[in-house]
Amino acid sequence: MKRIKSILMIALLLLGVCTTILQAQTATTVTLGGTSYPVIDLTELTPLGCVLTKKECDERRAEMYAESPDLNSSISKNGTSEAWNKKMSSKFQIMNNDYVSGSTNTFTWVDAWKGCKAYTGSSDGGGAQAGQWRLPTQKEYKMISVLYPQLLVQGGISPFAVNYYWSSTESGAKYAWHVYFSHGGVYDGLTKTNLYKVRCIRDL
Repeated sequence: MKRIKSILMIALLLLGVCTTILQAQTATTVTLGGTSYPVIDLTELTPLGCVLTKKECDERRAEMYAESPDLNSSISKNGTSEAWNKKMSSKFQIMNNDYVSGSTNTFTWVDAWKGCKAYTGSSDGGGAQAGQWRLPTQKEYKMISVLYPQLLVQGGISPFAVNYYWSSTESGAKYAWHVYFSHGGVYDGLTKTNLYKVRCIRDL
């Protein structure tokens, strides 16, 4: 009987932790210049050690942009790309619409990386400067897919296309992770030369 009570107590504690974690994952908006912009807020997860502070996010982005992305080799000899994927940003804004460059709306992994780096956010961030936006990591994209229904309810974001979207996380010298926004599946089996959609984010 005591053993059963112990098991039930552990199960209730785990349920409480899981409920807290789910409640801590929030899709919201920020208003800049009278316009609402989609935001994912994970700051309540900070005590669990699974998200980065704003300072840590800025340091990670600086490390990312000190590297030169390549279609045929890993961005770092030390596996830095995967290291950047260990923790998510505690709070980040998502572009209202897919990234485009002129009439082009699908990109190789390198062009997606460079496009987000150069993006000024003129229509998505109240005049944010180039260098503040980046490709989401694989885990951040997975979180976006989990909270996607909330994002649509909150408004200020156009629906993702039924297509693949690049993440910043490599899975090999010639491969990178991507998410398919029909069902939120995350994949790593296609090469960086493929042309996919892009939705940049910036840390807040």
